[in-house]
Amino acid sequence: PHAAANRPLRCLSCLYRLSRARRSFRPCGPRIAAGATGEVYRGDFLSDGLERPVAIKLLKVGVEQQQNVAARMRDEARMLARLRHPAIVRVENLCTFEGRLAVIMELVDGADLSQIRTHYGRLSPRAVAEILYHVADALHKAYLTPGPDETPMCIVHRDIKPENIALDMFGAIKILDFGAARAQFQGREAETIDAVPGTLPYMAPERFSPDPDNGIYGAPASDLWALGATAIEVAVGIPWAKIRSQSKNSPPQECAQKALAQAAIPSSLTKLLCTIVDADWEKRPSAEQVVQQAEQLMRTLPGDSLRILAPEAIRATRQAQAPQPDARMGTILHASVAEKVYSRQS
Repeated sequence: PHAAANRPLRCLSCLYRLSRARRSFRPCGPRIAAGATGEVYRGDFLSDGLERPVAIKLLKVGVEQQQNVAARMRDEARMLARLRHPAIVRVENLCTFEGRLAVIMELVDGADLSQIRTHYGRLSPRAVAEILYHVADALHKAYLTPGPDETPMCIVHRDIKPENIALDMFGAIKILDFGAARAQFQGREAETIDAVPGTLPYMAPERFSPDPDNGIYGAPASDLWALGATAIEVAVGIPWAKIRSQSKNSPPQECAQKALAQAAIPSSLTKLLCTIVDADWEKRPSAEQVVQQAEQLMRTLPGDSLRILAPEAIRATRQAQAPQPDARMGTILHASVAEKVYSRQS
């Protein structure tokens, strides 16, 4: 017993990696989502007789040669592996499948906010306040979470939008896709490049400025602006890009004010949303302030909570979408590169 207690920690680390290497994953369902560089499938986690559903994010064929693509995917997995927040999707493993990089993640059994807005309609004021509360809190905690060297990783998502926020059947909110995130942590592979990541309608005005700290590379205030734009979209049931196009020369807060007034959104929620999308990032509330105000609004605003409306909203979305089968279903993925990835952090 004494000898075992005095064993170097690296031995325990080796045992942990060997344990992970015996696990496997199997795609067993339709493709859930697809982007420019990756695609996500429903799958099963298999280990010592245990089985549970997971999401499998695969790097698309041919994109691994593009600058930073594979490195960003590995960085995303490392970041998410360190984050522990109920509104941030968990990462289970990093492996290869048919020579392609694969990230094994928590499966969100639900739909994203864009799908819900399209197929179900706008959400109640109370539900919108809940979204603000959970996402702002998650973004704040992600920014402060320590990396391998115990200093904050300063994570900025940089692509907050309705498609990257999901609602599950139980009313839980999950932030998806940290592939474009900016972060500072030991062992990071991807290098900063000149391209500006993000989705144009949800990029804060300062993202188009050359300021490296609060501009082009993204900052917490920019993520909050994108969250505000997303919340306004699901509150009124109209895409944010369309809201902005109706008043092209007006600042975003004025566009928001007009759309929210037309949708008869309560003044307390309107005030908070308009301050979040203020064109001047210094005038916006901090993530902590958004959390505090949203928590208060959740107690007073009318309408169903996320927990109540989630089942109906997700059913409406699923009925409108036909699943696409894929030939990869049933193939086993073995965690063949997990040792290499986690050994860098040992």
